Amino acid sequence: MEKILKFLLFLFIVSLIFGQLTRVELGVPPISFYIHDFILAGLILSSFIYFFSFKKKIVFPKSAILILIFVLIAVISQLSSARFFTSSQILVGSLFLVRFFAFFLLYLIFVNLVEVKQLKLWSNLLIFVGVILAILGFFQLIFFYDLSFLQAAGFDPHIGRLVSTFLDPNFFGGFQVLILNLTLAQIFETKDKKLLIAVILLFFSIVLTFSRSSYLALFVSILLFGILKSKSLAIIVFGAFFLLTPAIPRIFERVIGAVTFDVTASARITSWSLAFEIFLTSPLIGVGFNNLRFAKANLGIFQLVEGLGGHSGAGVDSSFLLVLATTGI
Repeated sequence: MEKILKFLLFLFIVSLIFGQLTRVELGVPPISFYIHDFILAGLILSSFIYFFSFKKKIVFPKSAILILIFVLIAVISQLSSARFFTSSQILVGSLFLVRFFAFFLLYLIFVNLVEVKQLKLWSNLLIFVGVILAILGFFQLIFFYDLSFLQAAGFDPHIGRLVSTFLDPNFFGGFQVLILNLTLAQIFETKDKKLLIAVILLFFSIVLTFSRSSYLALFVSILLFGILKSKSLAIIVFGAFFLLTPAIPRIFERVIGAVTFDVTASARITSWSLAFEIFLTSPLIGVGFNNLRFAKANLGIFQLVEGLGGHSGAGVDSSFLLVLATTGI
């Protein structure tokens, strides 16, 4: 039974390679499902059977308590949102909380299933996923340079940016920075120089997203690695980035655009202002976890019959403001 659980965990991690390609939308407003949702559901159900049937001792990390507290607050916030939204809207918003809790259970399953001596194996699997996604991203830039045709399906019209199967440069860049951190940590731990190939591929996949938030995450990560582990690493990475700037002028354009407030930077400020406006409608407990799309509709940002703002309609360009607006202080 334990082998089955580990196989399902393996499938779940590998399924991340498919990104948005397995997305299925049902109903209006759209409810999205991915192949990893079904794998995760099978993993959770099988884990319940395994741990309770065999009376296995369950390890409950202290950090898990903080997550449970947040889930409890999110549930209370969602229930109180009946003041603003219909029961069907609250039901749709609650599905994201269900998914959030499912990922929390994935964390507990991993802690209880994987031994410390096996961590390197699972770490390498995640690095493999990041490298495959980087390679797919390079092919995407070659064969699908212009993704504006996806705008009709609710995606942003990215042109000349590496998005891989995630179809979003910011989410993809953020994910790759996490994998790059994991790879660098693995190198410092094992001294495995073969992983340097992975570092190069991951680095270029981040650079070609032209995502300012990913650049910021990359700089902070490398700065910390430089302070804690190796100053030469920080010099090499920062040096490579700045040497690439004249070779790829768009890097300079994106960085300068953040300072001079280009179109996307201005849109981000507008998004932040809107999130704060929504927060003020219910500052203590928020408008409900993942109810932001409906809160925007109530403010007249877009009409319920007009696609609800596409895929980005449910979010804000700041994770902190998203949580503030949806679950309150």
